[in-house]
Amino acid sequence: ATETGIATRQFVDVVFVHGVTANLPDLPPDQFYAGWLVRAADPTHPLPTGKFIKDGKNWTLSYSSPTDESSYDGVLVTVQTGEGQSAGPVVLEGTFLAR
Repeated sequence: ATETGIATRQFVDVVFVHGVTANLPDLPPDQFYAGWLVRAADPTHPLPTGKFIKDGKNWTLSYSSPTDESSYDGVLVTVQTGEGQSAGPVVLEGTFLAR
């Protein structure tokens, strides 16, 4: 199976909004997909953006912040097995197109 996804980001008014829709396989009950924003200049300090939820055939994530996070130029999707841990194994990664 090929995992694919689309990620978006924008800072409008005073809200940064980021979303991901991904075609990923189902996971065992003790695991979940998590999203992270990363900077190419500092990939060891990703910003966690939350858990994905199953939405029909796809997995989706929605994240918003009052802080402009546009300096993050990449996105990761990882498989996690517990709360409050660092990024797990990466199953998808990508970069945002420059505007």
